[in-house]
Amino acid sequence: MRADVQEATARRFSSAAEDNLSATVDLDGFRHDFLEAHGFDVPGVDYDADVAFR
Repeated sequence: MRADVQEATARRFSSAAEDNLSATVDLDGFRHDFLEAHGFDVPGVDYDADVAFR
């Protein structure tokens, strides 16, 4: 990662606290990216649909 990106990331992490977390980091974006990387939260997938195994 570029040095300027690492510095900005370190600054954000060091200033993050429970009372300002939503303003400091993108929790919804992180959650989506994490879930999508593991096969969940994918647009167009009906996660409530019945699945039949054969």
